Amino acid sequence: MPRSFLFSTAALAGALALGCGDHPGVTDPDRDAAPSFAAEISRFETPLVITFGQEAPPIAALVGVSLEDFPAVCAGAEPEAVAQAMIVTHPTQQGGTSEVRLTRGTDISALVWPVDIGQVDVCDLAVQPFVGTVNVTIVDNEGNFFETAPGGNAFLIRFVGTVTDQETGQRYHLQGAIHIVVLPDGTFTFQPVPFLSLTPIGG
Repeated sequence: MPRSFLFSTAALAGALALGCGDHPGVTDPDRDAAPSFAAEISRFETPLVITFGQEAPPIAALVGVSLEDFPAVCAGAEPEAVAQAMIVTHPTQQGGTSEVRLTRGTDISALVWPVDIGQVDVCDLAVQPFVGTVNVTIVDNEGNFFETAPGGNAFLIRFVGTVTDQETGQRYHLQGAIHIVVLPDGTFTFQPVPFLSLTPIGG
């Protein structure tokens, strides 16, 4: 099942900048003091925009942008959706630190198109999107998503919610999930979890 996903550049950069501002890197050899065995926890808000797409069945989802803000975002405005993030930093046996990141968003706007976007920008679609909200959970167990240090990494993105066809009034249950394992050499694999599904609600 061909599939794709994309963190917006601003969202991912913002998440990493906010999350790492007061912490050394995942393995930071320049850290002056020996690491404490007590985990450190930091909480903050972070921008959240995710684009998912798949070929079969054809579905494209844009999470973090409302229908009202969609034209402005396509014109270059910054999305306004934010999620609550938490980073737990703890020492490693190698003498550095490791970070576990948890991001959660409740009632985050979602736009869904029952089409395969392929390499097409969602801003270029002429189809009216389904509109609704989802709850989002992102877990990154080691490092900054696609980075690894010193071992492998895995992260999971999951959302669930409801969207409505604005033309017919039909409501749909929307689910999305992607689980990626990044190996120490930088290659990555998709783990077998359900990707995108759009299920009609009611008769």
